[in-house]
Amino acid sequence: MIFGLHTASKAQAYTGQSDFKKSVHSAVLKEMPYDQDIAAEAINNKFKNLGYNGKSDDDYKVYRGVKLSEIGPDTYDLYIKTDRKSKKEKDKCVVCMLISKGNENFVNEAGDPELFANAKSFLDKTLNDVAAADLEKQISDQEEVVKKATKKLNGLSDDGNDLLKKKKKIEEEISNNQQDLENQQKEVSAQQQVLETLKAKRKQ
Repeated sequence: MIFGLHTASKAQAYTGQSDFKKSVHSAVLKEMPYDQDIAAEAINNKFKNLGYNGKSDDDYKVYRGVKLSEIGPDTYDLYIKTDRKSKKEKDKCVVCMLISKGNENFVNEAGDPELFANAKSFLDKTLNDVAAADLEKQISDQEEVVKKATKKLNGLSDDGNDLLKKKKKIEEEISNNQQDLENQQKEVSAQQQVLETLKAKRKQ
C-alpha cells in the first residue's frame, strides 16, 4: 500500500508512505504516465547500467550498496517498486522508493531532508529513462505491426500474381476453345453437306 502525504501537483516526485514487511515507512513517490511494467524494467535497466543488480524482496526490487553522489554522500540500500495508479488508469503508475542506510534502517524525511530532496530529483530524472523505454517499446510494437502488414501485403501480391497467371491460362483456354468451336462448326457444316448430298441421291 502506498500513501501520498501531499496534495500539491504530482508532476514532481513527492513524499509519501509505503509499507514494507507490514511496517510503514517514509517514501519518495513519483507518478508516471506509463505502464508499470515499462517503468519497472526501465528503472531496473538504469541501475544495471550503474552497476547494481536488484533482488526481489516483498514486492520491491532492492539495490544494495548503492553509492551515487546525486542521492547522497553515503552508501544506501534502495527499495523500489512500481504499482498501477488505479484500476481505471492502467497506463499510469506510481514509483515508490524507500531509502535505507543498511539492515532495513529506513530513513525518513524529517531525519534527512536533503537526502529526500535528492531522491526526489533522482526519481524526477528517471522519468526520462522510462519515457525512452516506452518509446522503444512503441517502436518495437509498431515494427511488428508493419512486419505483419507487409507480410499480408506480400501474400496479397503473391495471390494477385497467381490469379493473373490463372487469368492468362483461362484466356488461352477460352481462345483455344473458340478456335476449336470454329473448327468444329466447319466440320459440322462439311459433314452436313455430305449428308445432304447422300440424301439427294434418294430422289434419283
